[in-house]
Amino acid sequence: MIITFFGYVNIQTRKVKNVRKFVKNIIIAMKNKENCCKFQKAWVGQCDKPIVENGMCAEHAKEKCVSCGAPATHTCEETGQFVCGAPLCDDCEHTTAMEGTNGNIGFFRTSPLPEGMKEHCKKCDQKVFPWYVTSLAKDHPFMAETIERFNKGELTYINADKLMSDFCAKLNEEDEKRERQEEKERQENL
Repeated sequence: MIITFFGYVNIQTRKVKNVRKFVKNIIIAMKNKENCCKFQKAWVGQCDKPIVENGMCAEHAKEKCVSCGAPATHTCEETGQFVCGAPLCDDCEHTTAMEGTNGNIGFFRTSPLPEGMKEHCKKCDQKVFPWYVTSLAKDHPFMAETIERFNKGELTYINADKLMSDFCAKLNEEDEKRERQEEKERQENL
């Protein structure tokens, strides 16, 4: 038997059974998540405990961001030897180390954090872009120019990040459009 979105498939007869029951169970599961704590656990997902106050369970309602002290909404998902797991609000994140990594999470640090920075910071206070952003700058002059403008103090981290994110989204759209066109041409040549 194979479980699918449509129900249970009998492998020998390949017939779908119990479709109504299966769909009903999916709807119940989705409704049950609506009444669950909205806190997101790194590499696990949404907390499944019942809501007590402000959309959170008793455990997470009092959880504070390690960076700024605001109510935490999730745990840090950065990894090294372990998952960081520090409670964070939506405005804070793991501080990017000098060479663009998370600086290692575990028993030892192989890369220093920028001077004066703690393990976590407000997103707007980041001083270094992640390695995957700087590696893209090697192939895309616009990104290199944006990082240079940030380094000169002409752009905030948030503004530079937005410009580069929008640029990457545009590149992705162009790639998808090209791939759809290529697929269309392949289909026409069959």
